[in-house]
Amino acid sequence: MISFKMDFNEEEFKRNLAEATFKAAQEGIQRKVAGVCCPTHGESARAEFINKTGNQLEYKIHACCEPAVEAAKAALLD
Repeated sequence: MISFKMDFNEEEFKRNLAEATFKAAQEGIQRKVAGVCCPTHGESARAEFINKTGNQLEYKIHACCEPAVEAAKAALLD
């Protein structure tokens, strides 16, 4: 049997874990939204992140027209 002891800064570990989770969520949102291409205008939607602090992720979806915005919102639900 192998035994080992790890010594680390718990607060730093928690902060890094939270930051990595937050970044992964942002990238996932960006990827899904950017994957929406307006069939009428041919432009991709994009996500603008408004609040990047604390434990909430706030963003706004921008697109060339309202149907493209709605399509991007739907893509986030899939």
